[in-house]
Amino acid sequence: MLGSGAVYIVDGSRVTHSNIAEASPERTLSMHDVRLHVLSQDDVFDLNRRCPVAARPD
Repeated sequence: MLGSGAVYIVDGSRVTHSNIAEASPERTLSMHDVRLHVLSQDDVFDLNRRCPVAARPD
């Protein structure tokens, strides 16, 4: 076991806008259309399909 909490996956493959190129310490990051996945223990993430897979019930 690596940890006892959740894993957060941020998928930016479909971002429609970002100001990251103009990044500076005084400017707040802006990103539109970002997907967030929260995986609990035994869930997995399929990197090829870019989708979470729920853990199978016991």
